[in-house]
Amino acid sequence: MPIHALRLLTVFLSILLAGALTEANAEKTLRGRLRPKAVGATSVEKKVQKIRFDTIAVTSQADIRLSGYDKPLNSRKESMFVSNKLPCRIVGLNIRLSYSDMSGHTLHEEVIDLHDDIPAGATRRVEFPSWDRQNSFYYYRGRQPRVANVTPYRVTCTVISYITMTDLADGPNETELTSKP
Repeated sequence: MPIHALRLLTVFLSILLAGALTEANAEKTLRGRLRPKAVGATSVEKKVQKIRFDTIAVTSQADIRLSGYDKPLNSRKESMFVSNKLPCRIVGLNIRLSYSDMSGHTLHEEVIDLHDDIPAGATRRVEFPSWDRQNSFYYYRGRQPRVANVTPYRVTCTVISYITMTDLADGPNETELTSKP
């Protein structure tokens, strides 16, 4: 057996022996029975318990306005602005996106879920992964690329539903969520 192999074997055995001795000599530092202390809910937990989430199907597109769609040719993300015209905060959206070429033929259609916080009366920019994984399409109202063999497209965005966050204390007949002690 070569000398290098013997040295490696010696080092390996000494490491194993040291680990075994350390484990055997370990001292038990935990004494007695420990039980979790029962504590009441903190003010943050109480506030969270008073929040209700509600999913609402959209009946009017005037409640939530989608604008400023953008997707440059080489981008892996798409973006748009969402304006909340509701009196309550939105924490999630369900949006249908329909992509078509300039002749009106459907290229792709998908439904996406966005989880963004949009306060009442505010506008926020949201981003989501692009449907164009090969970077061969560009939005016709965006910057026109200088390369050939790329296709312009149109997109139609429709809000299907949204998730609101309301405070239970606001409603007259609402009950609080209770947690088990």
